[in-house]
Amino acid sequence: MYREILVYTSTGDTARRMTEYAARFAAALQARLAGLVVEVDFIDYSETDRATDSDTASIVEFLLKQRAKNHDAALRAGALFEEMAGHRNVLDSTHYKRCVSAEIPDVVMEMARLYDCALLPSHEEVGGLQVPIIEEVLFGSGRPLIVLPNDRDIVCALGHVVVAWDGSRPATRAVHDALPVLREATAVDILTITQEKPLDRLPSGLDLVRHLKAHDISARYEEVHFSGEPVGEQIMTEVLQRGAGFLVMGAYGHSRVRQIVFGGATRTILKGPHLPVLLSY
Repeated sequence: MYREILVYTSTGDTARRMTEYAARFAAALQARLAGLVVEVDFIDYSETDRATDSDTASIVEFLLKQRAKNHDAALRAGALFEEMAGHRNVLDSTHYKRCVSAEIPDVVMEMARLYDCALLPSHEEVGGLQVPIIEEVLFGSGRPLIVLPNDRDIVCALGHVVVAWDGSRPATRAVHDALPVLREATAVDILTITQEKPLDRLPSGLDLVRHLKAHDISARYEEVHFSGEPVGEQIMTEVLQRGAGFLVMGAYGHSRVRQIVFGGATRTILKGPHLPVLLSY
């Protein structure tokens, strides 16, 4: 059971969608919701010896104005979170952190360690540059992540859940981390893509169906032949064709180095998820 859930409330255009989904998700699981608002700061040049130079002074003035804008954006994001979480009666707390953009992943990771799971956007941009939050939190927090699409409305639909199963350690971890979600579902599909990699010596989907039954979760198992397209794209296509609203999968089933070089299902999914995805490693 999830008791406490953390949502990283972006201060950008995704803030409302993220917060609304997080509040509905927490309400569905009868959990409390904490919001993490990160205010992006800048290195302070005002005390340097060059601060009196005309060029440097102009830069300092610009940064001070931008800092004020970022502060106002953080306050608006926090107020929006408290309004939506309060409306769903799931409000726990709001945490405000200030740091430079390079420190955001560490700030989110350290906070995520203190919650049952964390909700994050599929990507976050600061000043036009992407901030690699997901991988840092995934490998460093020890907690499951729920990655939400950035570019589309998100429906909180936990009635039909698909588990992408390959018998690996990350997939096993993901299933057990997702038990509170699976218990809420009325339909759980265990999906295995065959002929994409050797699976003979790994636990089968039928074994997983038996195990979930011990947790009072009824699931059905299906094998789908590898189509030749990137396996992440095939998984997402299969999930959407089944009308599911939530995907559970292990992250980086191969070595991390191989994933970085060649991509893999995890990276494909994270490039553009169409629905919420629970990831564990």
